[in-house]
Amino acid sequence: MPGAMFRLILLSFLVAAPAASQEVLIYAHGSGATAVDSMVTHADVIDIIAPQAFRVDTLGVVRGQVDPRLLEEARRLDIQVIPLIVNPGFNQELMHTVLDSPAARQTAVDSMVAIGTRHGFDGWQFDFENFHVSYRDKMTAFYAETAEALHAAGMSLSIAVVPTDGITGESPFARYMADNWRNMFDMAAMDSIGDFISLMTYAQHGGATAPGPIAGLAWTDRMLEFALVQGVDPARISLGMPFYSGHWEAHHSERTGLRPVGREVPYRRVHELLEAGGTTPQWLPDVGASLAYWEQEGTYQWLFIEDGQALRAKLEAFRPELRGISIWVMGAEAPGVWDEIRRWKTRTPDLHAQDHQHQHTEAADAAAPVHDSALLEAILEDVRLGWENGDGTPFYQHFLDWDGARYFEGGGQNEGLEGLVINHVEPEAELGLQLGFSNIQTHFEGAFAWAVVDTEIKLTTSDGRDIHNTGHGTYLFRWVDDAWKVVHTQSASRPIRR
Repeated sequence: MPGAMFRLILLSFLVAAPAASQEVLIYAHGSGATAVDSMVTHADVIDIIAPQAFRVDTLGVVRGQVDPRLLEEARRLDIQVIPLIVNPGFNQELMHTVLDSPAARQTAVDSMVAIGTRHGFDGWQFDFENFHVSYRDKMTAFYAETAEALHAAGMSLSIAVVPTDGITGESPFARYMADNWRNMFDMAAMDSIGDFISLMTYAQHGGATAPGPIAGLAWTDRMLEFALVQGVDPARISLGMPFYSGHWEAHHSERTGLRPVGREVPYRRVHELLEAGGTTPQWLPDVGASLAYWEQEGTYQWLFIEDGQALRAKLEAFRPELRGISIWVMGAEAPGVWDEIRRWKTRTPDLHAQDHQHQHTEAADAAAPVHDSALLEAILEDVRLGWENGDGTPFYQHFLDWDGARYFEGGGQNEGLEGLVINHVEPEAELGLQLGFSNIQTHFEGAFAWAVVDTEIKLTTSDGRDIHNTGHGTYLFRWVDDAWKVVHTQSASRPIRR
């Protein structure tokens, strides 16, 4: 997203990340009272509702609607509404037709701006799947065209990306999946264009595969690692989480004949299948899911289960530098999963955890930490001016650095403060950055402190676009050598609605 220069500085340091509540996006499929009621019930942990509500045709015409009650309740509860736009049925020929036609693309862009403005959407998310890898650049161009128009209208644009580890494979199945489903997204380019990426780390196994977990822990981590290696900013990755389970059985119909079939099933169906099969699932800790299988009429049925225990395993493996999670799908969840999310979002970090490799030995007679808000506010003002003026001096003065420290910012990694200052702080002076801090709240706990601020960002990009965003920032401090030092800072912003 434009203005990403100030979005995130992540210092790999000796403390756990602060209790910055990660964003929860939940997808909704279809309409009706069930999805609305579930959103209302769990509104305290939902940041974004993303209904799969709109589709595009070969001419670029966008059709669909968001359930009016869902839209009304989301507004009342201060939940962002970011609907999905899809190629219906993930039709490849249709998607190629749209991408090949500048007129169709422009029609789609104009439709999204008009519909989003009329209904007050906070943004849109691309959910275009099953297009050939040869259309990779055309999809990136379409994404850029849409992002420019939506940003100008005060809306965000994100994209749901089928994950990959970049390996094509040798089997015909692997090659087909790589060319048509997994390797078509230029993630680094899309990260620089849009606001965030929902990495769909689910559907590891599905209807077209043999039985297997929906989102195995090792597989999920491998998909995430590849995205990071491509240069995607971790603060703009929303990691996919499944609410649904997978059921496989032998099947016959007049149309398809004999074949095995895998289906997405909600947890209520899981309960019915377990009762019918008379079996008890077994927990697979290395996978992060439960497995049940039973014989029925001479063949085995298989069930890989996503429940509260499975979600807990995924949330425990979650990397705190990521933006948050994107969950498919509302209504498929098992009992207890919302409580797991609630505990995860409100978790209290161990602010005293230490990385002994970089442990700082403090003298027994070192001065006690001074719990004075004015000290933190003075540091924040210095840092604010440093960003505005492209001056690295406040960063060298107030940030804690050491040999081997890494700073993540704007999708890239910097070794030490010098890399951060040269690559990101100093270039801001050329953009005329204006940065405002307000509503500063400070907190102290022993040798640690943190501050939460409201931010306002104004700048003009190198291609002449004016950016005006508001957002929030969190700064973590540690008392070192008789002074407060910044050890972690994270911020996010979005365009002001016009």
